[in-house]
Amino acid sequence: MRFTALLILPLVTFPIKAHAQDGFRPGLQVTGLPAINYDSDEGFGYGAVAGIYRYVEGRNLYKWALEPSVFFTTNGRRDVFVFVDAPYVFGGAWRFSLGTGYTNECCAPYYGLGNASDYDPALVGEDITPKYYAYARDRWVF
Repeated sequence: MRFTALLILPLVTFPIKAHAQDGFRPGLQVTGLPAINYDSDEGFGYGAVAGIYRYVEGRNLYKWALEPSVFFTTNGRRDVFVFVDAPYVFGGAWRFSLGTGYTNECCAPYYGLGNASDYDPALVGEDITPKYYAYARDRWVF
């Protein structure tokens, strides 16, 4: 059984160089949210998701956004990701979006093909992962 709990705290925002104009605030805005959970395979997880947004005068949409996130667990999972978005490139005719990051999964579940997977004790040892139904993998995403 897998138990995952996410502690969600109120979203924290810090407007920089902002002045109210009917609820709209041009300038730079920084937002952050902690990411905390528990998983029986990966252990306790901790990290943060952030956002940096640049708003311009006369629009209530952002000109560009930078969204980094990091997440680690006590059993070895590591996730680092950055997303960049600029919806008004070249006068608004183009949108630029880029996401890149690194993932180190320690306990990705794998149950075999179909429902007839058999347990083989020869596959469990110190040279191979001690968890028969889990595997580890490292990958870069772009």
